[in-house]
Amino acid sequence: WKRILTRRYANNEETYMTYTSILIEHRLLEEALKAFEEARKNLGQDTIFAEEKAAVLESLGKDKEALEEYLNVLAEGIYKSEIFDKLYKANTEGFSLEKRLTALNKGDFNQAIKQSLIELYFRKANLADINKIVDLLDNDSAIFFDDLFYDRLRQEALLVPEDFHFTLIKKMMDSRKDSPLELRLASLILKMPDYCEKWENEAYEYAKKAANSNNISDSELKNELYIKLAEYAFYKLKLPKEADEFLTKLLNQNVISPSNNLIIEAKLLKARLHTYMSDFPTADETLNEVASIIERANQNGGLSTLEQEDFLMQQKVESARLKAHMEQYQDALDTLKDIIENHKEGEWVNDGLEIALEITRYSLGDFSAIKHKFKAKRYELTGQNDKAIEEIDEAIKVLPASATYLIADLEADKIMLSNGEKDFDNFADKINQFMVKNPDNLRNPDIADYKIKIMQRLNKQQDLIDEEMRTFINSFPSDLRSGTYKQSLENGDKK
Repeated sequence: WKRILTRRYANNEETYMTYTSILIEHRLLEEALKAFEEARKNLGQDTIFAEEKAAVLESLGKDKEALEEYLNVLAEGIYKSEIFDKLYKANTEGFSLEKRLTALNKGDFNQAIKQSLIELYFRKANLADINKIVDLLDNDSAIFFDDLFYDRLRQEALLVPEDFHFTLIKKMMDSRKDSPLELRLASLILKMPDYCEKWENEAYEYAKKAANSNNISDSELKNELYIKLAEYAFYKLKLPKEADEFLTKLLNQNVISPSNNLIIEAKLLKARLHTYMSDFPTADETLNEVASIIERANQNGGLSTLEQEDFLMQQKVESARLKAHMEQYQDALDTLKDIIENHKEGEWVNDGLEIALEITRYSLGDFSAIKHKFKAKRYELTGQNDKAIEEIDEAIKVLPASATYLIADLEADKIMLSNGEKDFDNFADKINQFMVKNPDNLRNPDIADYKIKIMQRLNKQQDLIDEEMRTFINSFPSDLRSGTYKQSLENGDKK
């Protein structure tokens, strides 16, 4: 077999690969190791065939030597997740992956080594390592690692986020101001309080800081951030005026005009916002503007056919919502009927069905209950929870005593509107009483989840929060949030 190496022009990588493959196939492993060393010497490449040699060394039980060869693979600038896994899981005495990678990183730029260090620190998830990640991701590395870093972070931060992920986002935003990465991270940080309430205000402040910068690194990302901030300010923080300001910034730009899609999206949100602010004339005017934009786009090709249909359906849903809050219930139902009959599926059909269902469920004899119900919703979304609770009490008064399920639903609304942070023990008692009285109520998972979020806001002991998560999992095993809580508990156990 070795004769193939004596042929003319045989001194090359391909010939040595053929020769060593034959040796390995016939289990002549020691001979294969000698051949690898011969190839390195003759070809003048000290790390060639590193992955193949590592596999042979593993087969011979020489794990420590195999690890050195796997490091050589990375030193060659080749990153493979399966090789990193072997290095990460190595328990060989005296082997420190971080020390070895750090030493290799001191030489010339090596993308595989840097990527390995970033992956190592992600897996360790130690707050003490965050500055090391930030240093690795300096501006000079942006072209190589920004996308990789963002995707890696997003993968974990939206699964089971921890303080490590939240702090890392903040540090990276501080390090990479006025960059596309900062804008992407600003949108990401706004999603994290959905999993842990204690980050709610800080996430908002960081995202606002990125949006309010006068520098524009990416106009599309910045405009998308304006919309996300408006949604966050309105739905989560109940700050309608601040939400409106973000939309105004997007719509009144003088430098770079947003796309038709973003303009329509912003105006639809603005219409909903002003509906809930009881500013019905502005909401109606904005919806008319949306219809005009869609019509112009239809004439000049500014939107695809599918986009036009989708936005028209959204415009009709928001129009129905406005009519319902203006107490024009039959007009609202007629508009919703048209949507439901002509569009069989989709997110906006579901929204339309929800509005129609709410109108019909609470319209028992007259519209008194639904009037109070919608008014309560407007108060809730403008941060006036006490007034919202008063309106719910009025709705309960006008409902017949036989409407037990509707009354229970309204009582659930009151719990979700109550200030659990002010008197947590009393809040928890109300929840327990409600669930005992209404064991099959469909709102019970939402209420139990709300209790956990309040405990997170109050920084209650983690073992108490964990116990509530276990109760949630046992009580509502098919709820999607159970999966998130299971993962959170597993991560806590690993630590």
